[in-house]
Amino acid sequence: MSYTKIIVHIFLTICISSLAQTSLYLNHELQNQALARHGSQDADQEYQELAEEAFNDVGIPGEERTTIKQLSPLSIDYTYAAACTCAGQIFVNQPYLQQCSTASRRMTMFHEVFHKLQTDANGKINCINPTYQHPEKEADLKGALAGNCYKCTRALAAARPSKKSTTTKALRELANGYATREELLVIAAQQKASGALCKYHKK
Repeated sequence: MSYTKIIVHIFLTICISSLAQTSLYLNHELQNQALARHGSQDADQEYQELAEEAFNDVGIPGEERTTIKQLSPLSIDYTYAAACTCAGQIFVNQPYLQQCSTASRRMTMFHEVFHKLQTDANGKINCINPTYQHPEKEADLKGALAGNCYKCTRALAAARPSKKSTTTKALRELANGYATREELLVIAAQQKASGALCKYHKK
């Protein structure tokens, strides 16, 4: 290798290392801002366990996993969101979710963990596969596939609007890009045909 190539190689190595360090710093700062905005108290152990399952099945590396936090009543998302992901940090609205079924809590976690996978270095959530057109739809469908339980997927389908619905709530959710009930029921039917059940529904 020529002297010039060695210098270029060293320069590129330094640049890549510097960019990586900058990215880690930005991620840390963004997560601190998210904690200040949405809450810093750890969620109950049940949610940590649901997240660990989802991290494994979605494919989040160990070093990128974070502790699930409780969504604070002071958060702007508290009054309408069961959970949210901000800068790769996941927050759950525990009082709301405790009124829901285990299937709903599990699918909520898979949805949010997939959002974490969609989060870029600037904290923005984007589709991994552009064919889904919206990150919410991708998180719904990919989360349901990763969850691999037809009963859980049916629970998520029941919470999502039909493509034929004309209610204000349904139209708002469709406009926000969430998957339709029909799309999720297709996945549920495929999972039922293969006998797919999570550990909670095998009991």
